[in-house]
Amino acid sequence: MLDVLDVTLQAAAFCCTVTGMAWQALGMEIHWRQVMVERPWVAEQARALRRSGWLALGMALLLCLAAEYATMAALVWVMMLTGSALWVAMLLTWRPARLRRFWRAFLWTEGALQGGMARGLDASRSLAGRVRGLRRQRS
Repeated sequence: MLDVLDVTLQAAAFCCTVTGMAWQALGMEIHWRQVMVERPWVAEQARALRRSGWLALGMALLLCLAAEYATMAALVWVMMLTGSALWVAMLLTWRPARLRRFWRAFLWTEGALQGGMARGLDASRSLAGRVRGLRRQRS
């Protein structure tokens, strides 16, 4: 039987993997030039994109761990990584301009990552505690 909380966590994890892979791709000069034809490539920005991509992929792993047991979560996370990498590669091949949406999302979250990292970590810890509490109540 599917649990709404688990499905929601898995969906959020998939969104994080797609976003993380898109940010990783935009952090590479060749893909940046392919997607953002009119904007110059800046090395500092690329490092921030790659760093944010890794953070998004790590967040996806944490969400998978919150939804499943560790062994199953690792398997689901790797499958999500594979699917999202394929999806981003297809977008880069056929519709590279669609990845600009992920650039806008990066701009929106960049301030939160730089200024509110401590608040974000505290919020993720409290979310993990709430998930554990809900799991105990179900058992």
